[in-house]
Amino acid sequence: MADNTTKVVQLNSHPGHSAEEGADNVLFARLPAPFTDTKDRGKQSLQPLLQALFDNIDDALFELADRAEHNAEQNMYFESMRELRIKRRGMELCFGKEIDNAFSLLLTAVEAIPTLEATEQVSIDNLSLVADDELEELVAADNMVAKAERECSLGIKQLTTRLDTLIEGQSVTIKNNPFGPAVICQSFIEVCKTLDLDIKAKLVLFKLFDRYVMAQLQQVHEQCNSVLIEGGILANLGGDKRTAEQSVGSETAHAKNPSAAEPPNSDVFADLQNLLHGLPQPSASAGSGLVAPGQAPQIPRDTLMQLLQAVQKSLTPQMAQQQQQAMQGVGPQQLDIQQTLSSLLIAKMPEKPMSIGQVDDDAINLVAMLFQFILDDRNLAAPMKALISRLQIPIIKVSMLDKSFFSKGGHPARKLLNEIANASLGWVPNGNIERDPLYKKVSAVVEKIQQEYTSDSALFQDVLADFIVFLEMDKRRIQLIEQRTINAEDGKAKSELARNTVQNALNERVAGKSLPKVVVTLLEQAWSNVLFLICLKDGEDDSNWHEALQVVDDLLWSVEPMENTAARQQLLTMVPQLLKNLRAGLTKIAYNPFDMNQLFTDLEAIHLSQLKELNTVKLEVTEQESKVRAKEVIARQTKAIEKTLDQILEERDGGSISLEALDAELDEQLAGFDALGDLVAKSVDDTAEAADTAVEEQEHPVVKDDKLARHVVEKLVVNGASDTDSEEVIDISSDDPCLVVVDNMAMGNWVELHQDDNKKFRCRLAAIIRSTGKYIFVNRSGMKVAEYDRMSLAQAIKERKIGMLDEGLLFDRALESVIGNLRNANKTGS
Repeated sequence: MADNTTKVVQLNSHPGHSAEEGADNVLFARLPAPFTDTKDRGKQSLQPLLQALFDNIDDALFELADRAEHNAEQNMYFESMRELRIKRRGMELCFGKEIDNAFSLLLTAVEAIPTLEATEQVSIDNLSLVADDELEELVAADNMVAKAERECSLGIKQLTTRLDTLIEGQSVTIKNNPFGPAVICQSFIEVCKTLDLDIKAKLVLFKLFDRYVMAQLQQVHEQCNSVLIEGGILANLGGDKRTAEQSVGSETAHAKNPSAAEPPNSDVFADLQNLLHGLPQPSASAGSGLVAPGQAPQIPRDTLMQLLQAVQKSLTPQMAQQQQQAMQGVGPQQLDIQQTLSSLLIAKMPEKPMSIGQVDDDAINLVAMLFQFILDDRNLAAPMKALISRLQIPIIKVSMLDKSFFSKGGHPARKLLNEIANASLGWVPNGNIERDPLYKKVSAVVEKIQQEYTSDSALFQDVLADFIVFLEMDKRRIQLIEQRTINAEDGKAKSELARNTVQNALNERVAGKSLPKVVVTLLEQAWSNVLFLICLKDGEDDSNWHEALQVVDDLLWSVEPMENTAARQQLLTMVPQLLKNLRAGLTKIAYNPFDMNQLFTDLEAIHLSQLKELNTVKLEVTEQESKVRAKEVIARQTKAIEKTLDQILEERDGGSISLEALDAELDEQLAGFDALGDLVAKSVDDTAEAADTAVEEQEHPVVKDDKLARHVVEKLVVNGASDTDSEEVIDISSDDPCLVVVDNMAMGNWVELHQDDNKKFRCRLAAIIRSTGKYIFVNRSGMKVAEYDRMSLAQAIKERKIGMLDEGLLFDRALESVIGNLRNANKTGS
């Protein structure tokens, strides 16, 4: 190691004293050039990271504003965007100054540089004094620092060690290193204190800072270390990136599953061989064909490869037949490679047994087990299984030539199998399968490998790259359709929520009231649309919403019975403005003008009837008065018809009259009296009947016009609103395991739906609409196929109408299954 003692500078500093900018320049000038160069190079490396942060924060906030559920939240995100745009340049400059200050504090040997760790300790001790927003910031910052220190452990340690050798009187640690995660994060937090942001927007900013700056600090450390190495500062300091990554990866794996942790250089194939050899071995066969390893001359590797190619050709008709059967839903069968190879050897050398080397024999058996798992996997459709099964012989060749195939997760052959399986997870045969893009592509991939693969694994790499390009293009197409589906469902949910809000608001006002038909029609079919548009556009907190509801209240009051003249006078004053407001609202929604005029005509009739005085019948004639009046009538009539016997006799000439004539005259007079009595009685009865009729009409008025008819309204039904009364009540307990499954579901999870006709189809969770709690599922093409709410989805899972699909990597799951089966078989055999 080069002698760097001449590069060390003794600094006389004053603790607690903050150096001025000029003093900083003097201090930096006294230091070796690599120190200043490191500071400048580090700041230059941070600059594009900050620019990427600010370039992406606009898009992130705009997307959140677009998804906001109400205007207040949307405006908050828009204001945050404006605030960041205005202060962006100033924040970038201040951040650079914070880094300079960190170097100055380092050089002036201040006792302690404020770090997040110290801040966190104070916060914990005084937790009750810390606001919720500050606490959230502290937690977010602490997580960022911890994550960055894990990911950049080697680079930051080397940089810290090199800087520490340049300064005496002050110990440079990871916590006070100016380019360490703690100082970088604390500097950004200090800069953000100038921002007037809601905590939600600030946490989004911190998240992007973590993504675009903290996660890229390794680049900064590499640049700084390279400057110091060029300057001869600990140029031979040990350790490299790969060693650090392996160390971190090993620690992570061991932490997750200590029992499953493997040594860094463990040979998976060797472990599989040991498990395989622990099984009971079949008895040796002395016949011809293929026999157990070591029981006959061994087939050379090159010859074996040629024989496997011949086996593949001989199995082509069988594989084609299985492919056709798979089109009908019949699962393919395992290919018996060794039996076919033995038959081929018998045909060529009838009396000469041959064997395969133990390693190659183990590889063939292990690949056969892997493909048996793939063929049994319920996550793949039968046609795709049939295509993948045709890769068994090429994979056998790969495993013979490269034993790292079993242990290397990034092996192109393994990755290709995983990519095909992952792409086929939601695929189902539909219509003309030969024209299906994915099926055609997988078929072409399999055909190319079967025809061209010999021993060069680069073919798998080329095919994999081409297949990934195809998947990316297909993915973009699907995402466009899926996004349209999600947008449509989101709009539908907002519309339904607004309709429900309108329906509830109206029913709160009309329930139990007796209303004319025209008012019910006006509210249910016309004004509900006015309220709907206002609710959808402006929200329930807007003044337009409250004004529209006030129109409803005024309308309902205007058709209530008027009890006095003052109420009728108030109605007379209010009606013109009410009609004006109604007409203005209906015009805005382009309501049919003919229907509008008819509604207003009917409403006018209601209001006119409200303005008329009440018709009351005053009963002024009493029964006593009727009797007196009858007596007066009788008296007048009596004078007119009363004749005495003497008057009758005097009217006759000669004073003589016969008894018959006298009797007839008297009968006539008596008949007049009887008629007079009947007249008086009828007059009294008619008066009483008229009084009774008037009273009855007053108590039960007869409505002659249907427009004025009223009926009691229980509730209004707004078109498009959900009917909560008809919704099925699902009886499922809150601690049911199926609810846990639903709550743990993430976007992109695949499920299998079982229909009533025993048909199955697969779909993926595309979105969870928060406003309605709906889970939206789409097929592989991005089209909606099903929707559930939380409870109905849990119920469907409980009734096994929905099954979760395993989305783990196919080859890895197969390998785990093979290892598990072999271990169980060994335990059983022992």
